[in-house]
Amino acid sequence: MNPGNGDFGVAQTQNNSVRIQLKSGESLILKTSETVDNSIAKWKYLEKTESPIVLDQSWQLSFKEGGPEFPKSRNLKKLEPWTNFSQDSATQSFSGTGVYTTTLNLKKKNADDYLLKFDKLYESAKVIVNGQEAGIVWSIPFEINIGKYLKKGKNTIQIEVCNLMANRIRYMDQNKITWRNYNEINFVNIDYKAFDASNWKVQPSGLDGEIQLIPLYYSK
Repeated sequence: MNPGNGDFGVAQTQNNSVRIQLKSGESLILKTSETVDNSIAKWKYLEKTESPIVLDQSWQLSFKEGGPEFPKSRNLKKLEPWTNFSQDSATQSFSGTGVYTTTLNLKKKNADDYLLKFDKLYESAKVIVNGQEAGIVWSIPFEINIGKYLKKGKNTIQIEVCNLMANRIRYMDQNKITWRNYNEINFVNIDYKAFDASNWKVQPSGLDGEIQLIPLYYSK
């Protein structure tokens, strides 16, 4: 079973060995049994991929949920973190959810599945394809299968990115806003001095680099 998305199936075995395909950062749960449940489908093994479709078109960036205030929505010629737009001061302090939206014209849909692969993600993302939730991406290798939600022709892809709380904590300490609510008075930094995030650097937030859509073909 893939604990990341819940997919499961009966694995191939040979000479008391189990065939496993794992990418760096992936995990699988392996359950052994003396009998095979024939009602469970076979596990899908990747046989080949085709050249990726790079989603290098324009994107729309908007914001939902979070604070202290929403940055301005904008059109992007390329993907980049919202913290790059430092002329909008709200981008430097916002912690919450930014929504990247684009459309994709899929000329053909003949692969067994399609993998959406992120280059840089700060820090987690919910992927929505044609209005349907495909899942959450939050760990290496930062990719998700979305083939069953795609269709031939025009597709809408939304990526709801949640960043860390660090930029907002930085903002609150800079503006002397009380945010700690601890009974323990000795809340200190690594040097055992009073904790103060006002000098932290702004942490990148959102998407950066390329996003690829990779056609997948499984062994039969």
